[in-house]
Amino acid sequence: MLATYVNRGSTPTLQPERRYKRASWASISSYPSSNVSHSELISPSPLNRNSPHSLQKQPGLSLAAFIKPLPDSIGWDGLCYLQQKGVLALPESSFQHALLLAYTKFVHPLLPVLELHDFFSALHPPRYDRGKMSIFLYKAVLFAASSFVDERRFSQSSLFSREEASRKLFHDARLLYEIGCETDTVVLIQGLLLMTLRLDPEDGPKDASHWNGIALSLIENMTISPEPPSACCGNSPWKRLWYCCYTRDQHIAMSLHPPLRLKERPPCMSDLIEQDFCIKPLEVPESMGPVYQDFQLFTVQAQEEMARIFIQRTRLSHLTGQALSVCYTTQRRPSISDFDTLTSNMVFTPQDHSSSSATQLETNLKLCELREHWLDSELIPSLQQDEAILNISLLNLHQNYLYIFLEMTILLLYEPEALTLENYQTTEEVQVHKSYRRILQRISYLHSRGVVKLLPLEILTALQPALTSYLVKKTENVASTTPVSEVHFLQCIQALSTLGRIHGGVAKDAVLYIDNLYNSTCPTIMDEGMPDESESLSIG
Repeated sequence: MLATYVNRGSTPTLQPERRYKRASWASISSYPSSNVSHSELISPSPLNRNSPHSLQKQPGLSLAAFIKPLPDSIGWDGLCYLQQKGVLALPESSFQHALLLAYTKFVHPLLPVLELHDFFSALHPPRYDRGKMSIFLYKAVLFAASSFVDERRFSQSSLFSREEASRKLFHDARLLYEIGCETDTVVLIQGLLLMTLRLDPEDGPKDASHWNGIALSLIENMTISPEPPSACCGNSPWKRLWYCCYTRDQHIAMSLHPPLRLKERPPCMSDLIEQDFCIKPLEVPESMGPVYQDFQLFTVQAQEEMARIFIQRTRLSHLTGQALSVCYTTQRRPSISDFDTLTSNMVFTPQDHSSSSATQLETNLKLCELREHWLDSELIPSLQQDEAILNISLLNLHQNYLYIFLEMTILLLYEPEALTLENYQTTEEVQVHKSYRRILQRISYLHSRGVVKLLPLEILTALQPALTSYLVKKTENVASTTPVSEVHFLQCIQALSTLGRIHGGVAKDAVLYIDNLYNSTCPTIMDEGMPDESESLSIG
């Protein structure tokens, strides 16, 4: 799970709160059937169309028209097993369309593993053509999008809550992978990378780091140069997939704290550039209904902007890896038994900075230069510019998310050392305070615009330690020349509550921890000045 900061004396340490049992496949329910077209769902028997288990009574299997046939190696027993578990069924068409829109707007800019144009073309094959869409990849896409789709879609479709739908779609994709439903290496890598977006300790050792490791191994085992010639738009899909593995490795290390698999970029790997992305008008059929117009916002210019943001994300990931290597080391957790296979036995612990201060300073200078470059080039808008804007664009949301993780990297670089010092005017302490203040300001700004619910769950990696640092200093009555606004802080508390309500699981754990810490330091909670959570603005 996302590590919880526990205050022991004056030094917060990282510690998981509990162990989990691996989820049982038998406990995963099937999708309820819907009155939708044959091209969208496995066709149930007309007499039992509304039964959740009607698919089990079919004499044969009929996949959606756009889904490619499953390999013969699965066998009839395997097909029946998948059918019984409801893995081959798809949600109703309107819900699928909403998920695909959410994927395009919120997942693809963070993790551009797909060629969107090829993907949407495969969703609408010519009549009588065999389907070309991998059901494994399609389920992985739907899972990745489930964290961002409008909450009203769940109540309208009467399917699941967000948490249940996400769990169901993830376990469908996982079962399809483990049973061998996909043999195409590129598709496997794409789906596995999307599966790394699940941050839940219930998965045991098969967590996000596990899936990312398999994806990286598949890339390396292909023995293909990261920059092979490509037939599509002159782009380099392998190079982009490698960088997706690279950025996920850094984010997962920050969130779940496994050892880094990719500590640095290999010398043969060149920088990612815009030409590595397949950018052209996105063709989505009008048959997708009400969401068709929303897809039109993803213009060529918008795709170019999103590509530039991901390129900067790769630059930040390089510095994040340096910060993690400089400030932390991995060691065995002494309390874990050799026979415990559900809990990681390796943890990050702060290491001695006496021999790394020069590298630490160099990394910090690079991070500060990167921040200034972003602000000067207006890749990241300043808060002064944003305050006058009531609505927030999709591009602005991704820009602020990127900036928050830059400040989180600086926090990682200095926090272990700063929190053990008695002199609160040291360089380390000043850097830590500036970073968590900026994090809280940005999240407060996003909360005031009603878009915190559209941030990835990994935002907890920045929000929780920033709130913890603030409360630790508040407990110790540390004066600051640039105090965090109480309104900003309270807005961030409410933002955390929103994430807990939406995502559950580790987000609820973070809410509980911060709530207990807050109550121990601030017994009276003032609700005045806190914005109404119902005042949510749309993302264009």
